[in-house]
Amino acid sequence: MKGDFDAQINRTMQLTNELRDDRLEAELRGIKRQRDELQDQLAELRGQRSLHLGELKALCSHLADELDDEDGIYKSGVESIQLWAQQLQRQGLSESEIDEKVARRG
Repeated sequence: MKGDFDAQINRTMQLTNELRDDRLEAELRGIKRQRDELQDQLAELRGQRSLHLGELKALCSHLADELDDEDGIYKSGVESIQLWAQQLQRQGLSESEIDEKVARRG
């Protein structure tokens, strides 16, 4: 009888250990699946960040080009006004007359 009882205890312990192992293996599979999903999400976010950085660089480059164009236009305008003012001065106009014409033009 004691032998049957010991055998039952041993069998119960073996089943308990097997169940615990099965449960731990299932938990481990779940954790690995979550890790894989998180790694996929991280890779996607890194890809989006690279995309955003690329878009920002392109936008900044475009804006810098526009600013250079505007700066060139402004400088060209200032230069042409200065040249025109010099012509007016050579024509004998007074400084106040030149300032008045430049103010009306600008």
